[in-house]
Amino acid sequence: MTGGGQTSELRREAPWVGAAAILFGVLFSYPIILHLTGTTVQDDWDFESELHWVAYYTVVHFHRFPLWDPYKCGGLGMLANPQSRFLTPFFPLHLVFGPSVGAHLEIPLHLAIAWAGGYTLARLLGIRPLGAAVAATVFPSSSCVASGHRASNGFLLQGITRGQGS
Repeated sequence: MTGGGQTSELRREAPWVGAAAILFGVLFSYPIILHLTGTTVQDDWDFESELHWVAYYTVVHFHRFPLWDPYKCGGLGMLANPQSRFLTPFFPLHLVFGPSVGAHLEIPLHLAIAWAGGYTLARLLGIRPLGAAVAATVFPSSSCVASGHRASNGFLLQGITRGQGS
């Protein structure tokens, strides 16, 4: 697969790749999906959830961009905090479904993006569809991805890493 043929093949496969990626994200994170409204109370759950709630409350209640967190230590910057995720493309999920459900819905979407990216990269490297699907499945289903997410999104992936929903 080279040149223009490569692009046209990827375009033909795009709907199937999207569907397979979403299916992978849903199947691999089913413990969280089964308990979307639950909040896991492990580790730094209060700090993590406060970052979600401040951004959500600032936008919904005050109709402002959440640049500042007035509730922590007399006020901390949200824009300068790399752990606040209101600048991510997934923040509308928080606004539509609320901060707890929105944060939990990010996980299957991240896994779906990882699967689609792995498949696309494998196909661009010339690997046939079955091999690309295997390559796409191996990376996002590995324990290093789950433990990396758990380290950066403390309470969100408890359901996957410990086999519990909440």
